[in-house]
Amino acid sequence: MKKNLSKNAFLSFIFLVFLVPVTVYAITRYNGVFQTRSQAAPAGAKIYIWPSSTGLKSGQNLTVQVKMDSNQKTDSLDLVLSFDPNIAEIMGNVVPGTMFNEYVGRLVDNQKGLVGIGGRGELSQNGVFASFILHTKTKGDVNLHFNYLNAGGTTLDAQTADYRVE
Repeated sequence: MKKNLSKNAFLSFIFLVFLVPVTVYAITRYNGVFQTRSQAAPAGAKIYIWPSSTGLKSGQNLTVQVKMDSNQKTDSLDLVLSFDPNIAEIMGNVVPGTMFNEYVGRLVDNQKGLVGIGGRGELSQNGVFASFILHTKTKGDVNLHFNYLNAGGTTLDAQTADYRVE
């Protein structure tokens, strides 16, 4: 009888120490994931390139703006856009907008077809995050896509841009 009691006590101990915390963790983890998914990318939380599409001629310059509309607070935004460097290039530097207190890490790499920038500080307003001048070199399609996007934990719907160069 004493052996059975100690076996039952041992099994109860295992249940309380291991199975209960694992069960509680699994339930809260599942609810957290479910809640995160339902709150991710609420209406209006997006980052997009403007204009989103347009016809261009070879040798033409176009001012491209990266805009952000979000009802979520974020303290940073880092992005890198990619494009075909055989068709287009970036003229000059990336011009920061007025959405954040500080802008860092401006990137223009016309060899690899990359342009990027980062913003820090509390999001002060929606609007233009950054802009740059796209120069078309020859006929073809220029597709601006988000190669990297990090909004400090805020999920944004990213919309790209496609330009036809004639």
